Order: sequence, then structure tokens, then C-alpha cells
Amino acid sequence: GNLSNLKVLRLYGALDPTDLSDTNKPIPPSKVKSLPGTIGKLQNLEELDLGRNRIKSIPSQIASLQKLKRLALDHNDIDELPAFVGNLKNLQELSVCDNGGIKLPTSLSNLNGLKIFMGNDSLKIKDQKKLRRLFPKATFSFENEFDDSAANEKTPK
Repeated sequence: GNLSNLKVLRLYGALDPTDLSDTNKPIPPSKVKSLPGTIGKLQNLEELDLGRNRIKSIPSQIASLQKLKRLALDHNDIDELPAFVGNLKNLQELSVCDNGGIKLPTSLSNLNGLKIFMGNDSLKIKDQKKLRRLFPKATFSFENEFDDSAANEKTPK
């Protein structure tokens, strides 16, 4: 099938899309671990939700999704976002909750009005302040499911 006009793709806790170019192909019953390079062909995509999967890295083809406004990568195994994410000029919302302290690229500072949702990664207040200094144009949400006041205590010397 032709998915070139697709605007929203939600693979939240989804099965493994081995090839997005053929919509008639059966999908094997396992969680998403990676994305096919064909994701870059979805040029009209405005929202991509890949939450609750086992994704470890973001393919470079996502850089061609210049209409992307929302990118949700919550609850995956991503350690570091690639620099090209900061080149998605229309990106308004980036959600990276519960990735175990994901490292954000400095290129995100290029984006005006970006909202970054860090969620419950148990960041200390000093680390939250550091992120706000590194990305002054961004708005952060550090909402946590649990109030872990111990995470914000000073480290003993």
C-alpha cells in the first residue's frame, strides 16, 4: 500500500514493522526493536509515536521527516538522541520519558518553542537546571510518577 500521505503513525507498544512499504505483509508478533529505513519515505508525517518498545537507536532517515511536529520515544532503550533530531525544524514536542537518562544532542538548542518531556527519569534538580541552561529555548517537563526526594539531596562528600 501507499503510505506517503500518512500524517500520524503510532507504534506505541506495537508489533515489529519489518517493512512499512507493504501494508498487506503480516507483522511478526514481537515488539519493535528498530525502524526500517523506509520510515524516511513518510514525508507528510507530522506525529510519530514509538513509545513502549525496545528501540535502541533512531535511524538517520527520520531526518528527512521535515513536517514532523511530535516525536514520542517514551519507554524505550535509547541512550542518546542523534544530532539530526535538532534539524527537524517543525518539531514542537519531544517526549523521551523513561529511557534511563537519555542524552540530548546540543542541536536541539536550534529549535524555538520545543517542549521536551523527560518524565520519570529521576533527574536531580541540579541536572534539570543544567538541561534548562543548555537548551534555553526549550520548555521542559520533569514530572515524575513518584516523588523521590532522595534523588534531589546533595551528594555527601
